[in-house]
Amino acid sequence: MIAIWPENMIEAFDAAEQKFAAKEFAVAEQSIGYSELCKNVRRLAAIFQQRGVKQGDSVVFSTQDDMLASTIFIALLRCGITAIFLDSETRSLRANHLINLVKPELVILDESIAESWQIAGKDKIIPIRKTKKSILNLLLRRKTQDGSLGGLMENASMAELPAHIDASLVAYVLFTSGTTSDPQGVCITHRALFSHLKTLSRVYGLTPESKILNTLMLSHADGIIQGPVLAFYNAACWFRPFRFRVKHIEDILDTIYRERITHFIAVPTILSLLCQLGNCANNSFDNGAFAMTVSCGAQLEVALWAEFEKKFNNRIVNVYGLTETVAGGIFAGPDDVSHQMGTIGKPVDCEVRIVDENGRDKAPGEQGELLVKSDSLTIGYFKAPEATRGILKDGWLYTGDIAAQTEEGCYKILGRRKAIVISGGINIHPGEVNEVLLTHPSVAESETLGEPDPVWGEHVVSAVSLKAAGSVSEVDLISYCRTHLEEKKVPLAIYILDSLPRGRSGKVQIEALKAAICELKRPEQMKLSSAEATILEVAATCLKKDVKSLSLDSSEEDLPEWDSLAHLILVAEVERIFSIKLSPAEVIRIKSLRDLLTLCTRKAEDMP
Repeated sequence: MIAIWPENMIEAFDAAEQKFAAKEFAVAEQSIGYSELCKNVRRLAAIFQQRGVKQGDSVVFSTQDDMLASTIFIALLRCGITAIFLDSETRSLRANHLINLVKPELVILDESIAESWQIAGKDKIIPIRKTKKSILNLLLRRKTQDGSLGGLMENASMAELPAHIDASLVAYVLFTSGTTSDPQGVCITHRALFSHLKTLSRVYGLTPESKILNTLMLSHADGIIQGPVLAFYNAACWFRPFRFRVKHIEDILDTIYRERITHFIAVPTILSLLCQLGNCANNSFDNGAFAMTVSCGAQLEVALWAEFEKKFNNRIVNVYGLTETVAGGIFAGPDDVSHQMGTIGKPVDCEVRIVDENGRDKAPGEQGELLVKSDSLTIGYFKAPEATRGILKDGWLYTGDIAAQTEEGCYKILGRRKAIVISGGINIHPGEVNEVLLTHPSVAESETLGEPDPVWGEHVVSAVSLKAAGSVSEVDLISYCRTHLEEKKVPLAIYILDSLPRGRSGKVQIEALKAAICELKRPEQMKLSSAEATILEVAATCLKKDVKSLSLDSSEEDLPEWDSLAHLILVAEVERIFSIKLSPAEVIRIKSLRDLLTLCTRKAEDMP
């Protein structure tokens, strides 16, 4: 079947509704076909019309139901309404600030999120009531009169949809990390979105027969755009059987083989975990249909790139892009010419320049700031003209990345001008973390930076000085951050110093700060009486919890702090202390501290 590449959302929707209605759109815990998807889009359109929401207006939404989130996003695109998708982990202060900034005509939220955020103007809120199954699978089974989204959709008619959508309208706004006082909402128009969807589809060779496996966060561009939106654009099938966690490493490989996946979209962290913990003996990628693995979201190191391709015998297409470029722009692969390890390849459907601080072009081999120009660029940051002028000049996007062109004509990223920590493919602005820490009454000054991590690329750490010595502990500050920051932004460690090293200009000297942190990190001998006590103490340290709050029955299910990063840190520390080595299968099977204790004692007994 040949590819169809629509020019706009109307063409894409018409193809899905008329030509591909019998196909599956998404396969997950609750799957949905194109016929059901299109009907739900029309039901949502009816609700928007009833609420007086029209083209050019905005709707904020947030839900942990991924199938519903993708349906809402596609419905808003089809109606010409600006979609503003907020991460469900966003904390109340930031969420309220963003919603007050946007002033949306409608807000759609999980009831638990609405309760947590406590947003004013409840008449604009449509709650999403939690059910055992997704509300998309319950429609038409019963009629209810409640004001929840499920109830409204059950009673909604099939609305007529707009016959025209202005390409200059903002299709969506994604708020990347930034301080509360300076949030960065990237505005992408319909013209930019559909220009780039065509580029991605052509580079990846997508058709209606493609099967895209993407388990990345939907509230980020690589998740929502390179997952459900890219699949919808091509009338392809999007696979999302679970949200990514370390325990799903084998499941990813099984899914690729069993479902005959053609395209696997991942960040380098996932590729690293597959190399470390995945079993390649089953030839998962040799499924008779697989086309490529796409690495996005963060820099792909040469060693990982080579190891993955050798271990799994499939080519990686390394993609460079920003939220400001929709998703990509420069591609290393799939062709042989641009497939140069250690580079981001060559631009497709865009122009690239390397310039010095005065905007003068640099010669090949010389480093400078990477500039990009294309039809798929952002028009700027939401209600932030000054920030927009800082990144868009004469049609060029100033990426903030330092790069150089190789002799083969490919481009290589050498560093960053802007202070961003990229952890597991997620951009984290140190300023946002500092802003939260400085609101703590005991903190006098704060500096946040990224530390290299072999799996996650970087992890976040902070250093603070206190107004009064001993007034607060690291664990207390970690807990405070958790109440104001999404879990992925919470520092892995917070180091308390007498003062932060500053130069004559008053700026914190980063290298001196790193040296001070290294001194604090010198390992100390743990004096513990038993293996059980050791496990609890190590877990408390790695999870940043009070040891009294933990027991051997503590598990990843009841500890939100126990995410994929914490899991690997915990395992590595236990291996070091007990002088053992756990196999990939054992690492994945660990669900509780009791599981970890059992493995450690068994391994220790087996030691010669």
